[in-house]
Parts: sequence; structure tokens; C-alpha cells
Amino acid sequence: RYAQGYYGEVDMNKAIETIKKALTIYDGPNLHDSMAEHYAAMGNYDSAYKHQMMAFDYAGGPASGYALNAGIYYWKNHQKELSDSLETLTRQRIDYQMKNDNENLKKFYSDKAGMIACDSNMEPCRFYATYEVEPLAVTWNRWQISRWQIHYSPDMKMAVTTFNNDGEYVLKGSEKPVEYKTRASEVWINDNGWKLMHSNFAPMALGSGIPKTESR
Repeated sequence: RYAQGYYGEVDMNKAIETIKKALTIYDGPNLHDSMAEHYAAMGNYDSAYKHQMMAFDYAGGPASGYALNAGIYYWKNHQKELSDSLETLTRQRIDYQMKNDNENLKKFYSDKAGMIACDSNMEPCRFYATYEVEPLAVTWNRWQISRWQIHYSPDMKMAVTTFNNDGEYVLKGSEKPVEYKTRASEVWINDNGWKLMHSNFAPMALGSGIPKTESR
């Protein structure tokens, strides 16, 4: 009630002090769960994780709420490392796309969830139940990404990334380079590792997206 402002202003320090007093009488999972919740509300995810794991040790299981929150607090506390790994995955995938390496591209997609692709040629978006993407008939001279950002769902199981693309490709049968400039947003889900569920690329001014189907 202190944490909810029931007695006036929200007082998280008083809420934590009250739980510490209660723990001297009964050291149980609900108290540690509440303590974790309070620390999380204060942005102290390290302490939140420690108390959540104490609750889990008392009365935990793979499907318990204690396990779910422990995972959330853990990743909240390691958000930078998680973000760095997702940026690395994005750059790896772009590298494989430049090489039309479909075998390595498959590992970024989930057969359980499938994927929705909205290409920068602005043709209708397509849903893939399995990874069956026809390689583009283009040769990439360069492709860099910039302004990469990431946002997470509250449970840390979904991430939305945004970034800009600047590159150059040559269409098969042509020698004329095409300036490739697009803005992208992607949705990743945690399905035994991060998998790409939705990808949307749109052309920017002073450049182009990938070629239309009839040009490939």
C-alpha cells in the first residue's frame, strides 16, 4: 500500500522497509516477490532479480510467475548486452543478404511463428510460414546501416528495431549502379533465441529500394 500511494504519496522506501520487517517474522516467497516488484519499480533490476530468485527457490517451476518475472528482471538488468547482441544479429543478417546466403539466413526465422516481409520495392507484404525466399538477382557493392535503435516489450520477449540503410547494388544484366537508401523497422521474438518475425523496408528520398519483381 505504501508502494501504491494508499497512505498518501507513493513511498517506495517505506514499502521496502515494511517488507524487511515482515521478513524477520516470515521468510516466504510472496514477500520476496513483492520486494522484487518494488525494486523493479525503482529501476533497481539487480536487487529485483536477486529477490525474485529467492521467491523462485521457495516455490518455483518452469511455468511459475516467479520464473517469468525473474527472466524479465534478468534481461532488464542486462539490457545493454542484449541490445548489442541484437545489433550484431542485424549486421550479420545484412551481410548474408548481400551474399544471397539463404542457408545462413534461415537461422534468423522461426518456423513456429513465420515471418511477414514488406520489401522496399513497395509491393504487397508477404507472409512466409517457412523460409522460402528467392534470392535477388542483384550484386551488392556496399550496404551499411546507421541510426540503429531498439525498443522492448514489457516482458522483454519482443524487440522492435529501427535503422537506416545506405548502399549500392547493380541489377543483373546491367552495369549501372543503383543508390540504395531505405528506412527499416523489424520485430524480433525470443523463440529459443531471437528470431525475425516482421521486417519492413521503405525507400527514402535520393535513393531506391530493391528492384520490383519484373526487374529481377
